[in-house]
Amino acid sequence: MSYHDVKRKRREKRNQILIAILLSFILLGSMLGVMLNQDEQTFKYKNYKFKVSDQGYTSKINGKVFYFNYLPNNIEEFEIPEEYCQKLRTASQINLLFEPETRSSALIDVIRLDIKDNYNQEIISSITEESTKYTMYEVMSCDNATALTPIIFFKEGNNVSLEIENNCLIAQAKDRNFLVFRDRILYCYTGVM
Repeated sequence: MSYHDVKRKRREKRNQILIAILLSFILLGSMLGVMLNQDEQTFKYKNYKFKVSDQGYTSKINGKVFYFNYLPNNIEEFEIPEEYCQKLRTASQINLLFEPETRSSALIDVIRLDIKDNYNQEIISSITEESTKYTMYEVMSCDNATALTPIIFFKEGNNVSLEIENNCLIAQAKDRNFLVFRDRILYCYTGVM
């Protein structure tokens, strides 16, 4: 092999190594760029930021992280007067009233536990009629609601609606639609909406 052939092979080898290194840097740079630009998807509502998470949406409100199934702008149609929201925030306790013998009672149980975890007030529960399943709860109605103990009544029905009667918020829905009201009431309580 001649001197020129050896020199040419070395140059080709060196060029191949340089190209491989350059391609590696480009590949590594594009992977890093994708990873760094893969910011959590965020949404803004008024002064609040919501991030997409595997549990739905999260937002830090008054120093505490809350989880939501729906963004506020997706459930604005369900209005709760600010006066009632203020009652929830200042009440000494909040009563969660529900129908014990419905298909949605298991989901309402989950929502009731969630409310206990997220609200600062004492949370009590009551039922609309005697039940062998919920023997420890008192039977009540919206007539028992007061300013110091407002009631949130989870009522199963085909209509999806929110109504207020005196100090009683009636959230009527069925099955997973109760999650809309869970979020809407929590937005009201935290002052987001």
